[in-house]
Amino acid sequence: MAIPDYRTIIENSPLNSGGKEDVPEYKRKLFFKFEQILKEGRFIHALCGMRRVGKSTLMKQILNTLPNSFYFSFDEKKYLNPEALDEVIKTFIKKGEECTIGLDEIGRIEDWAGILKKYYDSHKITFFISSSSSLLTKRGKESLAGRMLDFHLPPLQFNEFLELKKVKKQKEAIDISEDKSMLRFHDYSEHLKEFLESGSFPQIAFSKNKDLVKKYVENSTVEKMIFEDIPQTFGVEHPAKLEQIFRYASEYSGDLFHETAIASSVSLNHSTVTSYLNYMYYSGLIRVLHEEGSYSKALRKYKKLFVTSPALYYNTCKNFSSGKLYETAVLDKLSAVLEEEIFFYRDYQQHEVDFVAGKIPIEVKLGKEILLNQLQGLKFYIKEKKPKKALVIYSGEWNKIEMNGTDIFFIPFHMLLSCDEIKL
Repeated sequence: MAIPDYRTIIENSPLNSGGKEDVPEYKRKLFFKFEQILKEGRFIHALCGMRRVGKSTLMKQILNTLPNSFYFSFDEKKYLNPEALDEVIKTFIKKGEECTIGLDEIGRIEDWAGILKKYYDSHKITFFISSSSSLLTKRGKESLAGRMLDFHLPPLQFNEFLELKKVKKQKEAIDISEDKSMLRFHDYSEHLKEFLESGSFPQIAFSKNKDLVKKYVENSTVEKMIFEDIPQTFGVEHPAKLEQIFRYASEYSGDLFHETAIASSVSLNHSTVTSYLNYMYYSGLIRVLHEEGSYSKALRKYKKLFVTSPALYYNTCKNFSSGKLYETAVLDKLSAVLEEEIFFYRDYQQHEVDFVAGKIPIEVKLGKEILLNQLQGLKFYIKEKKPKKALVIYSGEWNKIEMNGTDIFFIPFHMLLSCDEIKL
């Protein structure tokens, strides 16, 4: 059991000796949300998200703006113990009773929530913490009721990518109740390919070296999470099997699946596969969509499996598909901007719709021109469910048609992915 000494703690960050962290000038959307929340009172702010999406950078940017702030990273395995966490906090308190303390990757420390609760209740401390697993922050929230707010930092979005590249200057929103809002969009399609291939990860977002990007995604994100973060957090017995399941998710991203089929392919039992999928879901590596309808029925049916972001799919899938890449990108965007839970639709006759959010069906197509006979699943959904609106995301121009009382909006990929807000 290793406990950092005073010098190690102070030298972990320039903030600990009165300086500032050297961080990028660009700030993600969540930074400005925190600016407002910090004015509303003292809390423990928990930040979760996949590795390499910018959690540490965001935390340091916030701490740079606050007086009497400190930072320590628990990325080193030897300090992942309660005594080390306790020592770090005590060291910072001695430097300032009313302070803000940033604690990076503390989710793998046993009883981290109990230790924070003790100091939060007895001192005037604001905490910022991060974890690569949202499950750990949810567990912490239970024991820190009324004290903790949790936030999710998604992979870099196309609108943020464009701002970081200094291409996008104005805020743009899709409001399908106001057709004219679509006419105010700039055309960012020339930057879309670059974003899809590397733009999910801020540090390598603009790299032209495809081999470098692939190694970065594999080594710094996938392997680090599968062979270190998840096993240390959840006590995974077979990390190599966990990797096999992730490779399955990558190769079949967007396809229907059932745990039984995966269990057979990786030689594990059904319950272990279910647990491993949950670990990767809470760690931000995959998404699992249920069929629209009741959960009790959905649990018995096939589900859809996606990796989290387009760049993650592009750099880990051996049998790459452009259709799946765009579908993954659309789901990533919808998940980032919509509060509604996202489902997919499939009936017993195998009519399918890619996504359903807030009762609005959403189809993803690659072509620039879409014929109505290419939308059989959507046509059937409209006939059966009679939604007021439907979306088709594709490579063509913005358009709107009416079908059986439903307004169908045809929205270009670049427009959906580059928008700052979607109002359904």
